[in-house]
Order: sequence, then C-alpha cells, then structure tokens
Amino acid sequence: MTGGRMSWRHSCRLLLLVTIFLAAGLLPAQDPDLTVTVGSTSVMIGDSFTVPLVLDNSFYSVIYGWTVGVCHDSQVLAVTDVAAGADLLLANGSWPGPLDFIIIEMEPGGWATGVVIDATGPGILGVGSFETHLVTYDVVTDSDTVTDVCFCDTIGAPPVANQIVIDGVVAQVPEQVCGEVSIYHSDGNLRRGDCNSDGAVDLGDAIFELAYLFPSPTPQLPACLNACDINDDEQLNIADPIWLLVYLFEGGSPPPSPFPDCGTDPTAGGILDCLDPPLDACN
Repeated sequence: MTGGRMSWRHSCRLLLLVTIFLAAGLLPAQDPDLTVTVGSTSVMIGDSFTVPLVLDNSFYSVIYGWTVGVCHDSQVLAVTDVAAGADLLLANGSWPGPLDFIIIEMEPGGWATGVVIDATGPGILGVGSFETHLVTYDVVTDSDTVTDVCFCDTIGAPPVANQIVIDGVVAQVPEQVCGEVSIYHSDGNLRRGDCNSDGAVDLGDAIFELAYLFPSPTPQLPACLNACDINDDEQLNIADPIWLLVYLFEGGSPPPSPFPDCGTDPTAGGILDCLDPPLDACN
C-alpha cells in the first residue's frame, strides 16, 4: 500500500529506500543505538492476545523506515493481525494514507513488514521509543508451555532482513529482543493448597498464605490465587491457612479437589483464577 502523495522528484529516493529494504547483501553488525523488541505476555489456552513491537532509537536524528521479520512456532501460535502501533499512527500525519510505503505479509510461521514513513524527510521518526506495530496471535496449542516470538530473516519472498534506514539513507541492523509467551490452562494444573507453587502441600504453604494475608512491607503475590483458596469458598481469608493447618497437624478434612493431585477446579468460574501459574508446579 502506498500513500499516493509522492511527486516524481521524490520517486528515486523512495526507490532507493525500497531497494535497500529488499537487498540481500551483507549488513553491518547490530547497532546498540537501535533496538527492536517484541512484547512478552502470559495467556490462557484458547485465547488471543496482542503484543507490541517497539523501536528504540537512542542516537539517530532521522529514521526513514524499516523492515522487520518476526517468527513463532506455528504449532503453538498463529498470527492473525498486524496493525499500526500508537506511534506509527501519528507518524507523518495519520494511518495509513500519508505513509509513503507499507507492506505486511503474514505466513504460518511469522510475519514481516516494510515501512517507509516519508522519503522526503519531514515526516520521519527521531530519537525516542516508538510503538510501531501491534501484533495479534491466537493460541493454537492445548498444552501449557513457554514459547518465544523472535526476530528472523526467513519471512517473505525474498526474505525480509531486520534493518532500520537512518540518516543518509543507510541501513542499520538493530539489536533484537525476543518476546516470551507463557501459555497455561485457566484453573488447570492446579493443586489446591499449594499456595507457594512449589509442587507440594505442607507447612510452607500456610506460612506463605499468612504472609500474603497479613503482609510485610514487601508481600509476595501468590502465582495461583485459586490454589490458596484451600476451603474452596472463592475467598482468600484466615480460614484457608487454618483449614490447611488443621488438616496437616490435627487430622482434619483434606482440601477439596483438585487435591492431592493436580487437576481442574470443579468449581471454576469464580474470581480466583491462576493468573500466572508457574508451569512446573504440577509437572
């Protein structure tokens, strides 16, 4: 897609930029003054999520455009949309018309884009941190896992290299920071009573929950709140560690299911989800 506002006297410069984007020649080492980063997140199995791609420029006065390729494991994720980030929406006026050149390609294993903001100069990016794209993925695995979303040079025909066009129409390779996506079941892989998520139910869990309920100056949030709901009343209060202590030392009733093995909470649907459970607590 093009902005449709260029004159013939600027076409040569745009052609030069696009040629640099698509060239397969040798590129310099990664430039520490330029960094591209894919956002990280945690998400439940079956959900969709959106992460930003952020471009940080600590030195160069002019950024004319870039090409970026990002890969993922197609057995775990599927890319469904690549949209303009907040700062690309504002660059050179508005999205998408005033951009001189933009193309987005999505494949089963990743996506790539090429952007020329303004080949004539006024509508460029300078020093700063910029949200350039928002990328949406579907989770297509049914297993708990951690997967990387990383920069690559295998997407597109010809494949797109990761590079930023800066002052003097020079292509620089940015430093590249991958994103990490933690995927988990909602209320799955839960062992009730394992409040500290160490894989066992013991005195340490009661102490951990008491420290959470009556916090020190630096309380530690349980990774799985539902595991701390030891009496399964969809509340966290003093009754939960008391239940566990009576069970451990007085022969009281065991915590409700799932216990002692991991499993799905039969009363799921309350407010105490496992928002970010350690993936090895039930493995």
